[in-house]
Amino acid sequence: MKCHFCLLVIALVSVFHVQSKTLSLNTNWTFTARNKIDWKPATVPGTVHLDLLNNGLIGDPYYADNEHKLRWIENKDWIYKTTFDIDSNYYAQQHIALIFEGLDTYTTILLNDHEIAATDNMFRRWKIDVKSFLKVGRNELRIIFHSPVTLNKKNVENAPYELPAANETVNLKVSPYVRKAAYHFGWDWGPRFVTSGVWRPVYLESWNTVQIADVYYTTKILENGNAQINISLDVLSNSNQTCTINIGDKTQEFTLKNGKNTIKEKLELTTFKKWFPRGYGNQDFNFIEYRIYDQSKRLVGGKLKVAIREVELIQEKDTIGTSFYFKVNGTPFYAKGANYIPQDLFLPRVDSAAYETLLKNVVDLNMNMIRVWGGGIYENDYFYDLCDQYGILVWQDFMFANSMYPKSPIFIENIRAEVRDNVKRLRNHPCIALWCGNNEIEVAWGNWGWQKQYGYSKSDSTEIWNTYVSIFHE
Repeated sequence: MKCHFCLLVIALVSVFHVQSKTLSLNTNWTFTARNKIDWKPATVPGTVHLDLLNNGLIGDPYYADNEHKLRWIENKDWIYKTTFDIDSNYYAQQHIALIFEGLDTYTTILLNDHEIAATDNMFRRWKIDVKSFLKVGRNELRIIFHSPVTLNKKNVENAPYELPAANETVNLKVSPYVRKAAYHFGWDWGPRFVTSGVWRPVYLESWNTVQIADVYYTTKILENGNAQINISLDVLSNSNQTCTINIGDKTQEFTLKNGKNTIKEKLELTTFKKWFPRGYGNQDFNFIEYRIYDQSKRLVGGKLKVAIREVELIQEKDTIGTSFYFKVNGTPFYAKGANYIPQDLFLPRVDSAAYETLLKNVVDLNMNMIRVWGGGIYENDYFYDLCDQYGILVWQDFMFANSMYPKSPIFIENIRAEVRDNVKRLRNHPCIALWCGNNEIEVAWGNWGWQKQYGYSKSDSTEIWNTYVSIFHE
């Protein structure tokens, strides 16, 4: 069997959205424990532990036995709020969305005292239509962060059986029920700090007639030696209208319908450069412009930074079993690398300099591949940008590790949305070689004695395993 993973790539390097206006909401935040009115300054992106530390309300979480002394933080609800001004020009935009790149984890969101959304997944991107809740002048955004431990206490207590969570040493093992970084609940290499907060940027995004919501492409090398690039644009339109679309050297008229439209185009390049992993060639890119002129000749568009490369996972029967190795651009690839875990329990402290230092060390150690471990996070874009730049292939886990998970349609749908968000966000990086389902779960179920340890009946074991199959195989 030959298994191919051909994820060939784009990055938006110079986007010029004339009709799209972004307003950062990362400033002017305060926070307090729920049911208190002692508001203190907060940092966004950030976490409650860092805000408590920065206000002198706790000691360094990493010092001595503070891991245990600060356990109370995970059991409380926290409230964050900010105010911001909207002028009449911005408010005149037809569409205004509030976008959270990351909320940790369970929240209720209020805008001008209107409950506009609730969230339940640290790994998802949340986009909320807020035009009808905004007003010209001063606006208030308030977020209630519900304790993931307290919120899931009943789920654990009411479950028909205990779910394994090898990372948790406490009696109440809630991490299998929470779509949050598993290592926050403790691991053999690190302490337990169950964080809350706006951990990635938050902003308003507005547009009028046309917006490009997503750009994606794949490539292949043709028999004649040319490269074919298949480009797909997801375009939002506020009406039925005819637009002019330029992609590379091709121009066409396209009738957009009101709502979401998908525009596809094939380009053939006679002259191009391939992207190679470190040690096998250069990390070359090709550039393709795309533009859309709406019916009033207003422009949206950008430029694609295109890496042309093919990665194959080769699994073929041989005399001693089955092979397992990669080919890159047709050449067998000797992988040299390491496992990557998050660099901090408090993720917003990991800045661009920290990523640069770490990936430069990877290069200096002559590595050419890195595995993003499933007990952490889907990393920031900049991490993958640097891997693209340095030619470091990435074995990318989905965020599941050392646990079994609940049988729940709501939980499964939450996972589905999480996977969709992150695959779409990261699929355009040439560094990503493959996606792997999870970390050490199937081997744990088969070899670690969980069935005996937890005293499962035959029917319980069957149900737990079938849930595993439904998540990771189906």
